[in-house]
Amino acid sequence: MRILSKEIIRLLSRWQFFAALLLGLCIQAFGVWQYYTSFAHSQMQSTSANQAVWLSLLATQIFFPLQIGLAVGDTLSYDRATGVIRYLIIRSSRAKYTVYKLTGSAAVAFCVTFVPILVGSMLCAVVFPVKYGMTAFDGYTLQTMHFMPGLFYHHFFDYVLAASLYTSACGIFLGTLAVLLGSFFRNTYLSVGLPWILYIGLSIAFIFSEVPILQSWVPLGRASIAIYSPALGPPWLPPLTWLVLAAITAVVTLQVMARRDIRD
Repeated sequence: MRILSKEIIRLLSRWQFFAALLLGLCIQAFGVWQYYTSFAHSQMQSTSANQAVWLSLLATQIFFPLQIGLAVGDTLSYDRATGVIRYLIIRSSRAKYTVYKLTGSAAVAFCVTFVPILVGSMLCAVVFPVKYGMTAFDGYTLQTMHFMPGLFYHHFFDYVLAASLYTSACGIFLGTLAVLLGSFFRNTYLSVGLPWILYIGLSIAFIFSEVPILQSWVPLGRASIAIYSPALGPPWLPPLTWLVLAAITAVVTLQVMARRDIRD
């Protein structure tokens, strides 16, 4: 456990972690700016934090994998590229080393996803008024677009917390995926950027596919509650799916690392 805590502290103390948090807040700000320039600027009396958060969530679900890659993408690939892994596995078994990397990356990925969404949404509540009891948002948000309309229209802060946790489940998966990619590639840039490329690439492929089940499981749509529809199934299914995929990815990573030569 001491090695695990040191790994998490190491990841949290790097400049990449703070850069990932800043990137997340910038993404949130981009969504709010789009809301202000396209709608709120001309109709300030109709503005609401509810609408601003919805637009910021749309921006987040497109770009947040870049935060994950920046924060934890090189955690394993860097050790392999520099040869540091040879010294680290002397202190513990290769399996324990991999578990520490997976756990640390998942924890940090959760932080860099959860914190910016929560903080950004709270700032929306400061800049714009929070409105309750509304039933429609003039073409920006429809009731059918939210699997929790009761929270969105009547319990704003509960909705924000749910949205943060919802996307963070996908963040945990992407964190473990970065470690898996690091077990194949020593190039840190691949480990940093490939999760986002796969995320966007699969989303585009699924959208234009003619297979209904693939169209209903577009990663972009399943990573955020902003465009999630009740017609797609129970609300807990996408977060649970991401966590199951994270567990599967962790098992695969352990198997891959177990078969690596001791010199890596």
